[in-house]
Amino acid sequence: MSLWMALALVQAVALPGYLLTRALGLDGEGALRTALRSFAFTLVVNHFLALGLVVAGAHGRPAWLVIFALELAVGGVLLRRRPEPAGPRPRVTAQFAEFVEGGPTHRPWLLAFAFGCLAYLASSVPQAFSHVFSEWDAVLSWNRWALSWADGLLPVWVAHYPQLLPLNGSILYVLQGEPLQFLHHGVLALFEVGVGLVLLDLGLSTRRDEPILAIPLLTLLLGTGFGQWLGAGYADIPVAFYGLLALSPLLAGPFGDDARRDRARLVACTLGAIGAALTKQPGLYVAGLLPGFVWLALAGRPMRERIVTAGAVGAVTLAAILPWYGYAELRVLEGFEPTEMPRLDQVIEADGFVARAVAALAIWKAALPAGLLYPILLLVLASLARPPIRWVTLGVSLPFPVLWSYVASYDLRNSALALPFVSLSAAYGATWLASSIGSRIPTHLRRLALAAATAGLAVWTFHVLVDADAVRRAHDEQLAEVGWPPLNERILAFEAREGFSGQILSNYLVGRNLPPLRDRFFEDRSVGGDQFWPFRSAKAFRRILDDPANDIRFILVQRPIYSQGIKRMLLKSIRSGEYEVVFETTYSFLLRVPALQADEALEESTQ
Repeated sequence: MSLWMALALVQAVALPGYLLTRALGLDGEGALRTALRSFAFTLVVNHFLALGLVVAGAHGRPAWLVIFALELAVGGVLLRRRPEPAGPRPRVTAQFAEFVEGGPTHRPWLLAFAFGCLAYLASSVPQAFSHVFSEWDAVLSWNRWALSWADGLLPVWVAHYPQLLPLNGSILYVLQGEPLQFLHHGVLALFEVGVGLVLLDLGLSTRRDEPILAIPLLTLLLGTGFGQWLGAGYADIPVAFYGLLALSPLLAGPFGDDARRDRARLVACTLGAIGAALTKQPGLYVAGLLPGFVWLALAGRPMRERIVTAGAVGAVTLAAILPWYGYAELRVLEGFEPTEMPRLDQVIEADGFVARAVAALAIWKAALPAGLLYPILLLVLASLARPPIRWVTLGVSLPFPVLWSYVASYDLRNSALALPFVSLSAAYGATWLASSIGSRIPTHLRRLALAAATAGLAVWTFHVLVDADAVRRAHDEQLAEVGWPPLNERILAFEAREGFSGQILSNYLVGRNLPPLRDRFFEDRSVGGDQFWPFRSAKAFRRILDDPANDIRFILVQRPIYSQGIKRMLLKSIRSGEYEVVFETTYSFLLRVPALQADEALEESTQ
């Protein structure tokens, strides 16, 4: 089983895309970018392979073993004879050194802050690899479709939803030999940290602060607006990953005189756009705009070259995505599949465009921390003063949220595609404002203000992202497993059902770990707070029970009781009905000491 899982994971996240990256000469721009492209392109290649096998009726383990063997053979050939990389091959460590050295003094702190945010985005990955799908759409749609593909069947009730993620999930199920969900669920969680890593790679390659600064902003938007869906297995963050991956080569700098390297960048853009469009419908937005963005990026080239190149990119993208969407539309037209239009019409036919925009803003305003929405909008607008990002702001960061509010604002998740672009635009806007205002402030005050702002943003981001209630719940759940969990469960159940009053006299030493009862377990302060001491002596036990100041209302006993005197005393009180047995297990029991006894003891002490 473990061997099949390892093979499935290699096929699902790395091998096909890595071979394609090397074959196209796209592996010459650093290990981080190569890893990101290998992961992204793997899912695109697997999509077409799995789709073809299902149509041919051969989507099974034998066929995938043949494909895996062929990939290994191709890999062996590429190791000996492969195209030279289209460009230099910088090391990741060298990229970090070049980014920090010779730059502003705040860059090490900015990188440290960004890495902390990346760690937060990656925190859901280990848990995702050990959990099954549990959210509504992930269970009833995305994973259901993956199970149908794994059975060699075309899924039903898919409307126009593309199938890149379910098809890749089916490959995992087929290679494992059974639908174990851990790997499929875990792979989908990689997209969350992947979005941040694309920004990190962009910042290192361009040696600009803005993509690095965008990582905390993206983390803030994801953690607050999408926190409940992180690691859930939805397609919204993957489509944002592919969208950013498609446009990041255009953001990496102007096209130069190296025709081969320029072609490699355009291929990467095209594959990213195809991945976005085949992940979820919002990806069609990036795929549709990509030819225009390529045309803009080729400014300065002959008009004929710009038109031909942009047209070729659009034609290849369309050829890759049209078969699925054409098939899906045909199924809808013939009545075999439902359509999303009734749901969209509920939004489109609402109370006018302005009312829908206000309602959409209210959704994001409620999701974000108080007062954060409008500063982000201000920063996005300020980015229009920065030419490197202006076309992204005008093409995606501003219009896509507007389109979402007009068409698909029934669900906040549908706006996910815009988040990395909004973060990037806001980061450029922030640096423009800082440079515009900062030029009038003395250097030492600028550095002090920057340090204070960075520290304050880090603390505030931590405060916003870390759910104190969730931390407390996780802490308390683990404490409930300390000691003897079955006994802890009985104690906590009684606390929830009736509640303890007064103090608990007990020899169960870990009882004080139980969060609701930290102050309920009696400690004998006369002997240095020894909880166990009263159970060593019948005389001490009786003295503590009879002292009204101790307010003993319950006795919790963990067997065995070594004092025969205490054992006889308790048995006598139980048989006479003086003490009520609340519950009893093989190794413990809980007794209720009536309040009347404490009142009588109080009267005796005053006589």
